[in-house]
Amino acid sequence: MFQDKSGIFEDFGFKLVVINALLDKETSFSEELEKMKEMYVDTYDGDGFACIPEMVAYFENLMLTEKDLEQVTELSFDGGEDIYFLLMTDWDGESDEFTEAGITVS
Repeated sequence: MFQDKSGIFEDFGFKLVVINALLDKETSFSEELEKMKEMYVDTYDGDGFACIPEMVAYFENLMLTEKDLEQVTELSFDGGEDIYFLLMTDWDGESDEFTEAGITVS
């Protein structure tokens, strides 16, 4: 089971929704996330319907700052949000891999 290792969020799925709200903003992690995307998402050639372990670990350990959190003005709980495709490149947006019990890593 995946968890927020920063200790801020009880629910990892909720943390992902918050991070998603920050993806188009300048944050404390913007540069690092761009490097992670280049290294792991853009070059991923594994099963596109399995989570990329390095990206899961990155988001589990990501420490959001107070300044980051202050930028969150709206949350979207939609399966088609960008955050999910950073974790699973070919996710269809409708299956249950991102429910707390169903998330899987290859």
